[in-house]
Amino acid sequence: MKLATLKDSTRDGRLVVVSRDLTRCSEVGHIARTLQAALDDWEHVAPRLALIAEGVETGAQPTIRFHEHDATSPLPRAYQWADGSAYVNHVELVRKARGAEMPASFWTDPLIYQGGSDAFLAPRDPIVAVDEAYGIDMEGEVAIITGDVAMDSSPEAAREAIRLLMLVNDVSLRGLIPDELAKGFGFFQSKPASAFSPVAVTPDELGDAWDGGKLHLPLLVSLNGKLFGKANAGIDMTFDFGQLIAHAAKTRNLLAGTIIGSGTVSNKLDGGPGKPVEEGGDGYSCIAELRMIEAIDTGSPRTPFMKFGDQVRIEMKDKAGHSIFGAIEQTVEKIPRSRPAMNEVVLYDYWRSSASYRVRIALNLLGVDYQTVPINLLDGAHKTPEYLAVNPQGLVPTLVIDGKTLTQSLAIIEYLAETRPECGLLPSDIADRQHVRALAYAVAMDIHPICNMHVVTHLMTMTDKNDAREEWMKHFITDGLGKLEAMIGETDGAFSFGDTPTMADLCMVPQVYNARRWGVDMAAFRRIADIDTRCADIPAFQAAHPDRVKS
Repeated sequence: MKLATLKDSTRDGRLVVVSRDLTRCSEVGHIARTLQAALDDWEHVAPRLALIAEGVETGAQPTIRFHEHDATSPLPRAYQWADGSAYVNHVELVRKARGAEMPASFWTDPLIYQGGSDAFLAPRDPIVAVDEAYGIDMEGEVAIITGDVAMDSSPEAAREAIRLLMLVNDVSLRGLIPDELAKGFGFFQSKPASAFSPVAVTPDELGDAWDGGKLHLPLLVSLNGKLFGKANAGIDMTFDFGQLIAHAAKTRNLLAGTIIGSGTVSNKLDGGPGKPVEEGGDGYSCIAELRMIEAIDTGSPRTPFMKFGDQVRIEMKDKAGHSIFGAIEQTVEKIPRSRPAMNEVVLYDYWRSSASYRVRIALNLLGVDYQTVPINLLDGAHKTPEYLAVNPQGLVPTLVIDGKTLTQSLAIIEYLAETRPECGLLPSDIADRQHVRALAYAVAMDIHPICNMHVVTHLMTMTDKNDAREEWMKHFITDGLGKLEAMIGETDGAFSFGDTPTMADLCMVPQVYNARRWGVDMAAFRRIADIDTRCADIPAFQAAHPDRVKS
């Protein structure tokens, strides 16, 4: 099966099962909210996920569209990220380029270092650097994720603990490495955050390309749209993953969710260094290897490291030419002078806007912390060039969440409901979802638009009647609420649909607020008034009330 983690407002994202062709996915929060949670209870969870995966392929399982740019690295952070250097010919070239002898033990005892695992880059996140002089380089690798591995396990036992495979771009800052290593304490600043492929796959998905310890397929690395390397990951791998895992576990237990990298995939050619793709070779998985060969052949490297604006793509395809893991695709960017806080959620809001009121309730129900940017409609703040650059319609609300800028309140709420289905804002049954949408749309599309500020402002230019505004509002709100009352009917649920608030209630409550504001007699709408009273007892609704957020 294929697993991915989609971005949401949490640091660990939410787990989905992805179709083999990487076009569709199914939410599995009822089984395991995150990939780490699945790994922690793999023996029980994996069979259930496998059934979901089968249902995705047969069409028996509900799915949503899978977009690789919505994915984080499968584990957005991990308890352990240890990177090996299993392709020892790569290490040999490094040492030869600087005139250093190759210790014989390097061929029998794996090299491995502990990388930073607190925050990985998403596969479409930029590679952000302070200075091009740092020597920015990609490193195309394969990695595995383990289950629990006992201390001093054998390579054979270690292979049995391999749960998933994925690809890596282990970003390196080559210009910082020599001084760091000279201190004798290993990598730190020279190894910034790594990025992993959008999808992690179980070994059985790889067929005969996986022999239990090595993945026998070319790793495709492109730089600025041109193929840079296609080295086969199963060739010239001195230490397989079982040996790397056993080496890492020699003096410690490894916990489920440990990531072990292969190191830069590298192939020899006729017993010597590989050649560039354009010269008939398999190329390279990092720029440094090409530079080493240039230094050996000519005395100095010629190929520059990556510059701001350069793009790297790392992918692996099966024998039929289909992408297995999705692609890591990153652009090198200069660190900006000011940056928004990580995972920051921003709501552009007007306190009295019904549409904004709906979204505030939704965010509160979900427990999402957000920063409010007030947009005063009476002062024309929605018409400024700065705000129009955020929302071209010049409307509120606008929500920035999950790295996206969202507009239109119902579209925002439906996005929140689909990306966080456990919230229940939309029911799981398709017919029930249609019913809730119909109730919500009855307010948002039939009552609200005709009672909007710009409509009533235009009305007042067409009449001298001082009370025209109030008559208009009372007429259309009363008419709309009467129809909504009939649509809700005498159901057994405590709310508009069922016993928990849904999108329908998020639309109804702000409309009742407006009805009372314009003096509508609510006596005829007993069911609506009861639901509104029930919602008023819920903290999420209370905190979203215009009187609480007025500014």
